[in-house]
Amino acid sequence: MEESIALTRLELQALLTQAAHTGAKQALADLGLNDTEAGNDIRDLRDWLRACRIVKSEALKTAVSVIIKTTIMAVVIGLAYLAGVKVGG
Repeated sequence: MEESIALTRLELQALLTQAAHTGAKQALADLGLNDTEAGNDIRDLRDWLRACRIVKSEALKTAVSVIIKTTIMAVVIGLAYLAGVKVGG
């Protein structure tokens, strides 16, 4: 036979809060983030990811810039060739 348990709203809230807290601690422990350095590790990881995103963005900008400048240079050289411009002797 099942036994009923009666809880007040406040008791239920306290039980749920404790369960969430315990679950969060266990999840962090499972990830290896339950020591005193865990906060610093997370901050370092976020800084690393932010730096990677900046490098990726700058690399893309640089690649586009090089492609545009190379294309313009090729057009200018082509036009100079068509115009019969001779360089040197």
